Formats: sequence, C-alpha cells, structure tokens
Amino acid sequence: MFIPKNVPQTTREKQVDHIAFLPPRHNDYRKHGSPSGYCLAMTLCTLAFVSTGTHLVTSPTHAFAQPNTIVTLATQDQKQEPMPKYLFSEDTSIPVITLDIGGGFRAPIQDFQREPTLEIYADGRVVGGRNSPVMMIGEAKLSPPELQRLLDFIIEKHNFLETSPENIKQELVGYRSMLADGPTSTVKVFLKDKNNQLSVYALKLTARQLPNAVGVQNLLEIETQLRQVKVLADAGGKQALQELLDSVNAKLRTQLPDQEPLGVPDVRNVQRKADQSLTASFFRKIANDPNNRGINATVSRPTADAALSVQLVIQ
Repeated sequence: MFIPKNVPQTTREKQVDHIAFLPPRHNDYRKHGSPSGYCLAMTLCTLAFVSTGTHLVTSPTHAFAQPNTIVTLATQDQKQEPMPKYLFSEDTSIPVITLDIGGGFRAPIQDFQREPTLEIYADGRVVGGRNSPVMMIGEAKLSPPELQRLLDFIIEKHNFLETSPENIKQELVGYRSMLADGPTSTVKVFLKDKNNQLSVYALKLTARQLPNAVGVQNLLEIETQLRQVKVLADAGGKQALQELLDSVNAKLRTQLPDQEPLGVPDVRNVQRKADQSLTASFFRKIANDPNNRGINATVSRPTADAALSVQLVIQ
C-alpha cells in the first residue's frame, strides 16, 4: 500500500484512512506491504476523486486512477477540513444518495418489505438494504471528504443534476429492451438546494446496446461505483472488508503467486445472515489466459467467532 512517509503507520486504522494512490504496476503490492492493504487502498481510492481529472474506469476487474494522478483521503491528523462543496438538508432522515435496483419477477416474501439497495446519509452512514429477512442490514461509514468526493464523482464527473428524466427518455426513443422481467436501476441525490432522480430499466443491457447514450452510460458508471460502496456496507465496514481481502489473497498467493490481488471490483456479493454466518464470493478473469479461465473464490464462516474459510478454484 502506498503510504506517504510523513504519515505514521502505528495503527491499522491509519493505513486505511490515509491512502495515496498511484496506478499500480504488476504485483507492486510486494514492494508496498501486504496485498490486502494494497487492495483496500485500490478500493478506497475510488471514493477519492479530485477536480483535476481523476476518473473512474468502469472495468469489470479494476478501477484505476489516471497516470501521474495522486489521490489522498483525508486523515484524522489533518486539522483543517475544506468547506464542503455540497450542503445537505436539515432533515437528516433523508438519504443524500440512494441506489435501488429492484423490480422484475420476484416471489413476494410474506411480512417483509425489501429495502433500497443502498442509502448514504449526510453523516456518512452507509446502509446496505436487504432483499430477504434472513440477511443482516449492511452498515459502514464514509468520512466527510469521502462523501464529498463521491458526490463530486456523481454530480460533476457524470452530470447527474444536469441530466433530467426527459433527457434519458429522449436517449431511449426507438429502443426497446428484449429482456423480460429485468430490474430497474434508480439513483437519487438529495441536497439542500437541489435533488434529482434517474431510472433506467435493465441498465447494464441498455448501456451495452446504446453506447452513444451519454446519460445512460453516466448512470451505469454511477451505479457501478455505488455497488462498490454497497460491498463495503455488506461486509460490515472497512476492517471487516480488510479481513475478507486478507484471507482470499493469502490463498491466491499460494495458488497463483503471479496474479495481482483481488479487490472490491472482483466481489460478486457479500451475505451476512442473522445467524452471524457469512459468505463472500469473488470472481475475476485471468488476463491473457489462453484457456479463458477465471478465479472463483468463496470466503465463509458458519458463526461470528469461527475462522474464515477460503475456497479458490481456477476454471
């Protein structure tokens, strides 16, 4: 993990909270500490966008900053915080950012109302919604700078507040999805002085079939970023996510030592149940593999106090 020399590394929290990110070279984690810390650095950097051109690459495997760009998350050691760019409503019960991916054919569950996929509040609280009563609600926390930068990514980099539902409707004129019973993706942003809501049915498929629809493409990139924030919540926060990455990458090093470590973009889902069991699944294609194989990994534990177990298959 890339840590500035003037930042003390006396605690694990320091390493997580302060990250200077540079585009990685192959297996650079070997020169910069543990691979799990390196992977979490890569994950958190996606929340640290600045107004000088840093851009999220919506790759199915990795999200890298542009070359020669250093992105730094604020730490507790920094005494002066900049004035927030985005101001929030006094009604703190309303999420600042909401992602909901719902609809399609789902059998109803008696006495259970599904929750929004992801809600992020003004205090940085992150809530990952459940689609089943046996699941635990995901919870994590973003720092004020992380929340501001996430909003900057949504609003400035992807024109969210300037894109109206009518703009999206115009981009979809003449297009008809062939997918039946697909989900609808909805993103909401609620600020003190402005709010907006955009929805697209079968967003991933629609974006693939309409590559020149700017509003649709922007919404897909926003959803991709928010899905990674949901992973943070579903895992139970930064420390819990770090432990999952520690475990899966230790196993990966023994089987494929030349592979770069897995990161949050490689997480397919994290499920924590009310009985305290946990299952996290990972997948990534192996680059330049002649047999087009992929890395499939599962990290699990039956109870809260049990050790994590890792299964990793190359196929």
